[in-house]
Amino acid sequence: MTVRIERDNMTITEYTSRLLPPTFSMAFSPSEGPVRKFSSSVVPCLLVAAVLFPLAGCIAHAPGSGGGQQILVTVTSTPTSPASVSVSTASTPSTVQYIATVSGTSNQAVTWSLAAYSNVTTVCTASDTGLGTIVVTGSNTMTYTAPQTVPVSPCGIVVTATSNQDNVTTGQAILNVHSLQLVITVTSSPASPASIPASTSSTPSTVQYTATVTGTTNQAVTWSLAAYSNASTLCTATGAGLGTFVKTGNNSMTYTAPQTVPVSPCGIAVTATSNEDNVSTGQALVNVHVFVTVSPLTDTIGQGANLQYTGTVNGAPAGSQGIVWSASCPTCQNGQTGGAFDPSNPGLFIAPGLQQGVTTVTTTITAASNLDPNQFATGTMTVQESDPLGTVTTTGNGTISCPTFGGGLTGATCYQVNVSCDGIAPYSVYLKVNAPTGTPLGTVIFGTGTGGSTLYDYDSSFIVGAFNGGLNVVQGVLNPTVANAGYITVQVSFGSPFNSTGTDNGWLQGPGGVRRLACRYATVADWIYKNIHNSKASAPMCGTGNSGGSGAIGYALTEYKLASEFAMVELTSGPVMTRLHQGCNVCGQYTGSDPCTQLQENMCYTVSSGGSDSSAGIIDSAYQAQGQTTPTLCTDGINGINTNFNRFLSDSIEDDPANSVPLPIPNPPTNVNVVFGTDDTSNAVPQGYAWWGGVGPQPPAPTCVPVTPHAVPSTSAGAAQIVTDIQKMCIVH
Repeated sequence: MTVRIERDNMTITEYTSRLLPPTFSMAFSPSEGPVRKFSSSVVPCLLVAAVLFPLAGCIAHAPGSGGGQQILVTVTSTPTSPASVSVSTASTPSTVQYIATVSGTSNQAVTWSLAAYSNVTTVCTASDTGLGTIVVTGSNTMTYTAPQTVPVSPCGIVVTATSNQDNVTTGQAILNVHSLQLVITVTSSPASPASIPASTSSTPSTVQYTATVTGTTNQAVTWSLAAYSNASTLCTATGAGLGTFVKTGNNSMTYTAPQTVPVSPCGIAVTATSNEDNVSTGQALVNVHVFVTVSPLTDTIGQGANLQYTGTVNGAPAGSQGIVWSASCPTCQNGQTGGAFDPSNPGLFIAPGLQQGVTTVTTTITAASNLDPNQFATGTMTVQESDPLGTVTTTGNGTISCPTFGGGLTGATCYQVNVSCDGIAPYSVYLKVNAPTGTPLGTVIFGTGTGGSTLYDYDSSFIVGAFNGGLNVVQGVLNPTVANAGYITVQVSFGSPFNSTGTDNGWLQGPGGVRRLACRYATVADWIYKNIHNSKASAPMCGTGNSGGSGAIGYALTEYKLASEFAMVELTSGPVMTRLHQGCNVCGQYTGSDPCTQLQENMCYTVSSGGSDSSAGIIDSAYQAQGQTTPTLCTDGINGINTNFNRFLSDSIEDDPANSVPLPIPNPPTNVNVVFGTDDTSNAVPQGYAWWGGVGPQPPAPTCVPVTPHAVPSTSAGAAQIVTDIQKMCIVH
């Protein structure tokens, strides 16, 4: 054995076992190698052993034995080593209690230290306070507090207790510090993934959220919103565009959707971050989508009629308000359809014709968002045989004081009836009623041209010089002679002289379209039949109207099915709205016969500068709001913009010319008579003749009054013809 003695130590650099007795052994761990250092207290014994090996009683012992006992340091912990704890938080420290037990000496004092544990797959790179902190609680005890963050999880830490007896002997325990094991669950009402519509200015769209934090008693969370990246349609909203939230507790909040979303659905991640570690999160998903509203939700129209629907894609950005309209009839059979939307006019529904034996059709109207086809609204349309009449309200029985008439009959009773019809503005209509001498033979209604805003007995177009043809007609029907009884005369005015403010267009004041506006006249005619004529089946109620007035009668007879209330109608210079789709079209495109000249005439209306003083301008007003000059649908059609062809066909009196009898007016009970002036060069003649040709059964051939213009009552011959026809044909069949 070779021995090197250094200060206070002896180093055995080589030994040979044969020099030692069999009972003497020295064991070295593989990590110590062949070199071992000993303190000076053991050197004499080793030297003696080397020289005097028979002295077997000298035994090597650990440093500090002081008497031959080895010092051992044992470290225990609560929880038991290897302890596994989470990181500390600002409010909750994560701790382990350690005790060192020192055997082989009465000195139990130790010095504690921390170091990263290297013998693990994930090496903890923490150092200093990143390993945690120690608070000594006794000579051999301490409390360890984990750090608030760790570089890896778990972070293995060696807790070492060094004996203060020799400052060499140590005991160790292993500690694993892992990231805080918090689980955050976010629940919502409605349940996640919630699907809600965008908010509106009057109706917020909300979701209630609650976060539950397990792993700590601290339930407080911080809420945040972000676009959900895993959605099929990526939401590009940011900031307030994602919506807003209001905390309702330390772990709850109310989310309010934005009023506009860039895509639909717009996926938004709602995140709750634990206030315990400011790292752990839980999420829920809310999909904010656009929603569609449609108006009207329910309605009823006649076969062949139309209705303009409106739809709004709420929540859609500008430029993304498009709607796809569709109509379906699940109960329709045998070729009956539910109608369709006009491809040239979004939202314009055109009702179908009803097949024989079908009295009503129920159609489902669907308005789907172009931006998000999954979002749609539905409505219900009922299609019946005729257009529905409106309602009338009056004060008392409707009588009012008559205004001062500039001319015409005296001794009248005046009425005001307030008419409300579906889809158009309400309108006040005025009646001038005169009773004949003696028992009346019946009742006759009189209407003037354009929108009927004047009285028949004082219409300027019927007055030529000193001759008032309108007055002559009414007077001749009221009291033809002293000896013969006459008829109750009811003159209908949609304005003057009762109201001259904003009534120039009369019953044709839109919007709503000609056919729908004709409800005003039809409703008034029905009211006259029931309240002035008193629904007398034993006496006739008849009607006459010139130009636009004849058009109002035409609509009332077939579209509003009032033929049964009229015993006779005398239509002069019209009806001018028989085929609106041909009248509001390029001149020369359609022609019709003039029975008075046997020539083919244009069916189109006239257009002057701006159209406001033309016959096309009159039709335009039916689609314009009061006081407005646009749109000019009829004028546009004449100028070649033909996008409203289907609308005008539907609005025509003869809306289904393909029928063998497009205008059925049974006779009996209704006598039909048509009168034209030979000097009338307007399209009223071919339009009126087309109407006559569509009536079934076929009425008598039209009468052509010589040297008479469009205003038939303006000549003595014209006025006399009307009086004669009424006296002859206004009878009960």
